[in-house]
Amino acid sequence: MSQVMRYSTASSGLSSGGSERQGLFDKEKHKPFIYKLLINSISTSVENMVQGISKAYPGYITDKRTRVVMAPIEEVSNAVGIISGGGAGHEPFPSGFVGKGMLTAAVTGHVYKTPSSSFVLSTIYNVNLFKKGGVMVLILNYSGTMLHFNQAAEFARDLGIRADTLVIGDDCSHSKVGNKKLLIGRRGLAGMVFLCKIAGAMSVRGAKLAVIKGACSDAINSMASITVANRSCIVPGQKEPHYTIRTNHIQLGIGMHGHQGNESIEFSSSSETVRIIMKKISTFLKLSPGNSVCVMVSSLGGGSQLECYTIAADLSYELEKMEIKIERMYVATVFTALDTGGFQVCIMRVSDDKDWISCLDAETDAPAWPGRCLSYETNKFLFREAKFNQIRYSETDRVYSNKQSAIFKNCVERVAHKIMDVHDIIEKLGRMDGYGNAGLDFKIFAEVILQEINDLPFASPKACLLKLSNLASEEMGGASGGLYSLMLRAASKDAPDWPTCLQTAINAVTHYTHAMRGDCTLLDAMIPASEELNKRQPGERWTPYCTKAMDSAKKGMEQTSRQGSGSTISDLSEEDEEYREILSHRMDSGAFAATSWLEAVIEEILENDL
Repeated sequence: MSQVMRYSTASSGLSSGGSERQGLFDKEKHKPFIYKLLINSISTSVENMVQGISKAYPGYITDKRTRVVMAPIEEVSNAVGIISGGGAGHEPFPSGFVGKGMLTAAVTGHVYKTPSSSFVLSTIYNVNLFKKGGVMVLILNYSGTMLHFNQAAEFARDLGIRADTLVIGDDCSHSKVGNKKLLIGRRGLAGMVFLCKIAGAMSVRGAKLAVIKGACSDAINSMASITVANRSCIVPGQKEPHYTIRTNHIQLGIGMHGHQGNESIEFSSSSETVRIIMKKISTFLKLSPGNSVCVMVSSLGGGSQLECYTIAADLSYELEKMEIKIERMYVATVFTALDTGGFQVCIMRVSDDKDWISCLDAETDAPAWPGRCLSYETNKFLFREAKFNQIRYSETDRVYSNKQSAIFKNCVERVAHKIMDVHDIIEKLGRMDGYGNAGLDFKIFAEVILQEINDLPFASPKACLLKLSNLASEEMGGASGGLYSLMLRAASKDAPDWPTCLQTAINAVTHYTHAMRGDCTLLDAMIPASEELNKRQPGERWTPYCTKAMDSAKKGMEQTSRQGSGSTISDLSEEDEEYREILSHRMDSGAFAATSWLEAVIEEILENDL
C-alpha cells in the first residue's frame, strides 16, 4: 500500500448530519500522527468497528453505543449465558468468539480501556432475558476489567439476575516467588479463549452455572501462557510506544496493554526461543512424561502466520521430546495487542479432564474460533512424492561422444559460473522493477548446478535438460524457477538440435505467459539470438552464427532500457563497474540474465572453434 497516507486523529470531528457513517476525517482541522492507522477517529474507532462487524455478520445483534455484540436470539431457555469483554485492541477477542457454543455476548471498551460497568450491566441484562440459567461473566485479570465487570455483576444481582464471575489469569511469566505482581494474580492471556470455548460448550449441553464455573476454575489452574514480542505497538493517539525493545533482543512476558516485558533475551531462532519458553511453561505446569496437553499459538497482531506455524512446529518437537502428547494444537490470531510483533503460547494440561477436549471439539459458529474437524487426527495416509519426468538414463540413451559431452559439460559449468559472477547485477536490476529476489534465485540455481555438475548425464542432452529443469523447479523456485524449468523442459524435446531447442523454449514462454518481443523481458534477448542461430544450415560452422547471435542478444537487451542515460548509480563495487551502463539504463533483469548465459555458452563454442 505504497504512498497511501493513513491518519489517526486525537478528536472525532464527527459530522452532525445524522449519517450512519460518522467520524469522517477532516484534513483541515486535524494533523496526522506519526503512527498511521486506518481509522476515522480515535473516539469513534471502536463504534465503527462494531458497525463493521454488524455488516460482516448481519446475524449478530449489535449496539454501537454500548459496543456490544450478541449472538442471535433463540427461544428462551434454561441455559447459562456466557459473556466476556475488555478493551479494544485484542481482536478478534472478544467479539469474534460470540456465537452458539462460545460467548453469548461480548462488550468492548475503547482501545486498551475496559468497558464501563453500566455497559457490562446492559450486556448481562439483555443476555438474561433469554438465558434463564444465569449469566457466567468471564473476566480477564486486569485491574480495570475486574473492577468494572465485578461491579456490573453485583448490580445485576441487585436486579435479581443470577450472575456469577470468574477471573481468568494464565500468564506464567511473572510467577517467580516474591514477585509483587503476584499480588494481583496472573494476567489474562490467550487462555481466555480456551475458557470461552469450554464454558460455551458446557452451556449448550445444559450444564448448571456452578458446574460451568467449577470446570473453568479447574481449567485455569491447568493452563499457562507466555508472550514473546520483537516489536512494540503504539496505542492510537500516542506518538511513540510505551516501551522499546533493544536491538537484536526480544522480550518475554509483555503485557497486552503495551506493558514492558519482564525479561529481555537476545534474538535467536524460533527453536531456541521455544526451548526457553517451554522450560518456563513446563516448570509452571509441572509437566511430566505421559501428560496430555492442548496448545494455542496466537499472533500478537504483528506476528506473521509463517512465524506462528514455525513456532507450532518447534513446540511440537519440544513436547514430543518430553514425551507429552498433544491432543489439540490451534494456530491462529485469537488474542492480540494491536500490531505488536510476536506471539503468545498457551498450554493447557488436559490429562486430568478429557472432557475439556470434547468441549473444544464441540460445534460452534463463532467466526474466530480456529478449531475445525481437521484439528484432530483422522485416518493416516502415506503421501507419495510424484516426480514429473523421472529421469532414467542408461547407456542406450547416449547421444554425444565423450568429446561432445565434455564440451556440453563445459557450457553448463561456464553458465553457472557466469551467473555466480553477475547475480548481484541481476538482483539490482530486479529491485529497480520490483522483483525482490531475482538475483538470489539465479545464484541458488547456479550453486546447485555446480554441486550436481559431475552427476548430470551430459551424454544425453535430453536427459540432462530434464534434470536441469527439475533442479530449476525444486531449488530455484519462484517465478524465475518456474520460467527456466518450463524452458528447459520444452527444449529437451528437441535436444540436441540446439537452435530448435532455443526456439521451442521461447515458444513455451510465449504460450504460457503471453509475453511478446518488445515487452521488456528475457524474450527481447532470446528471440534475436534464436533468429540468428536458426539461419545456420546443417554442416556449417557455428562460429559466425554464434557471433551474430550474441550481438543480436545484446542489442535486444539494450532495447529493454527503462531509463535515460542521465541516471546515476553510486553503490558499485570494482567488480561491478563494467555493468554501470546496464544498471544506469535500468535494463530488464531477465533480459540481462538471458544475455549472460547465452554469452557463456557462445564463449565456450568460440573457444572450441566449432
